[in-house]
Amino acid sequence: MDQTHDSYKFFNKTIPSFPYQDYGVKGVGKYRIPILTMDQYRDQSKDLELHIECCKGLALSNNYKMGMTYGSIPPEESNRLFGALSWTDVLKEIKSKNVDNLHLRALEEIADLNKGNELQSLYKYAYFALGAAIPWFFALYLKKAGFSEKTSHNENYTEDAAHFPKLLEYINT
Repeated sequence: MDQTHDSYKFFNKTIPSFPYQDYGVKGVGKYRIPILTMDQYRDQSKDLELHIECCKGLALSNNYKMGMTYGSIPPEESNRLFGALSWTDVLKEIKSKNVDNLHLRALEEIADLNKGNELQSLYKYAYFALGAAIPWFFALYLKKAGFSEKTSHNENYTEDAAHFPKLLEYINT
């Protein structure tokens, strides 16, 4: 790579990156705070378990597309995003910041499960679980339904729903 780029090994993948230079990348915030918290009305005992399952399931799902950028984001943009970094910077630093190795183990597992698409799985997990700046929004459906049938009860799940068994159980309780 030329002098403005660098790279590092993450498992068996070479992740290209580059330090900040004066061109901007836009993203969404690191703190995804709900508009109205409903925490007091629901069982929160399985939140961490469901969170990790959802992050892994989203990273392994392939029936949606989303943005991806390489390299550092401008400091003023990172500040605006409450300190969010690009996914390449997040993964580069994860070993020093991941004290309990929970996310590192999850990253290794999704890389092993998605051979040929490891890079896509790694950056999606960095977005969902590690607070990396997301270039733009995306959607993933767990049920197949037309626009006018969204609220009807059906068991017609998408293939990606298989990545979320605990979430589906939680939703259906």
